[in-house]
Amino acid sequence: VPTEEEMFCCYGPVVPDGYGACYNPRPAHVLESKETCSELFVKALDKGLQDMRNL
Repeated sequence: VPTEEEMFCCYGPVVPDGYGACYNPRPAHVLESKETCSELFVKALDKGLQDMRNL
């Protein structure tokens, strides 16, 4: 949802053991969470991309 306007966006995982990701690059705005793991996110993202490639 790339936009330059202020907006409220909710999202979350679509499966119990997955991640949700919203893409809206902002020059000085980064959200983070102590409850997630970047390493597991990268693995999940890689697996999802591999699965799409194999379709």
